[in-house]
Amino acid sequence: MTKLHCQLNHRGNLPAFVVMSDGKMHDVTAVKNYFDIEPDSIYCANKAYMALPWFKQVDDRGADFLARLKKNADIIKRVTSSKEY
Repeated sequence: MTKLHCQLNHRGNLPAFVVMSDGKMHDVTAVKNYFDIEPDSIYCANKAYMALPWFKQVDDRGADFLARLKKNADIIKRVTSSKEY
């Protein structure tokens, strides 16, 4: 199975960078190894990848992330950002 990890340019909705893996590479691993975190970007990862230090790095660089939680995730909701959505 092959998997594509893409970084899209939102100005033109075109791929800015694409990495093809064997399908076993985690999305966060691909981003950490091949992509630069761009401010005002959105990074998406599947529900299996909860890389909290990387999420903080994305936030610190002025970008956002979206990740689905697993059904059995044990979390506490805490609001620490002043951003309005």
